[in-house]
Amino acid sequence: MQDNSQKCEAFRIIGMVDFLLTDMQLYLDTHPHDKNAIEYYEYYVGVKKNLVREYEEKYGPVTAQGSHSDRVFTWAEEPNAWEGVCG
Repeated sequence: MQDNSQKCEAFRIIGMVDFLLTDMQLYLDTHPHDKNAIEYYEYYVGVKKNLVREYEEKYGPVTAQGSHSDRVFTWAEEPNAWEGVCG
């Protein structure tokens, strides 16, 4: 059995970065020429991509699009972090 505390912490961090990106999208909707905000947003897009990649390598897909395992659709094989696994 894998360590759920590390899995849950990794999933929590992805959620925090995702929230930050959503907040930045709202800001950029009203400030589309703010170069600093654009750079900040782009930086965290990269951070999220890396976090998701690392999570999926260790624990499985975060989204159905992340389900890629030698022609096997693994999305529904295990409970996901938001399905009560993380308390």
